[in-house]
Amino acid sequence: MSNVRKTALIITALTLGSKFLGFMREIALAYFYGTSYVIDAYVMAVAIPGIVFGWIASLAVSYTPIYMDAKVKLGANKSIRFTDNMISIGITISIFCVLIGVIFSSKLVSI
Repeated sequence: MSNVRKTALIITALTLGSKFLGFMREIALAYFYGTSYVIDAYVMAVAIPGIVFGWIASLAVSYTPIYMDAKVKLGANKSIRFTDNMISIGITISIFCVLIGVIFSSKLVSI
């Protein structure tokens, strides 16, 4: 069996194990808490940071090759300018999201 195949099987097994453990977690939560606003609040509290961290990770993964390509083709100054633009865009989007959250917080969360 090739090294690539072994690695793929290990990753597949770990992924399936992770999915199984997540399913067991959901069963335990349903058993102990049932369907209530408490479990809904817990799920939202866990899901929102996970989504945000996923976005940040995807930006980091996609940013690095683009930055390196710009640095090689355009030089260090242009790549730094590209980074500055990306940071400015990220801050602008973050401020917009915070403002939307603050303005519509009563509609987003009503307990």
